[in-house]
Amino acid sequence: MLAVIVLSEGLVIGVLSWIIAAVAAWPIGKVAGDVIVGLLFKDGMKFVFEPVGLLVWLLASLVFSAAATLFPAWRASRSTVRESLSYQ
Repeated sequence: MLAVIVLSEGLVIGVLSWIIAAVAAWPIGKVAGDVIVGLLFKDGMKFVFEPVGLLVWLLASLVFSAAATLFPAWRASRSTVRESLSYQ
């Protein structure tokens, strides 16, 4: 049960970080793209933000969040609640 709580917390943090990154990605990508294209090319290029990229990064965020919390979740499940809380 404690392992599920730790793993869930890691996944929630991963989703929240993805949301923050998704909100910031469009304006930062637009400005950076316009600057780089302006420096390298005389003609402009159309900025395209692909929604599929957001879904891929959501999947990557969930996979890496789960992978990062598997060992701590396993360790937490092997100890008593008293031992787990004593480190807090």
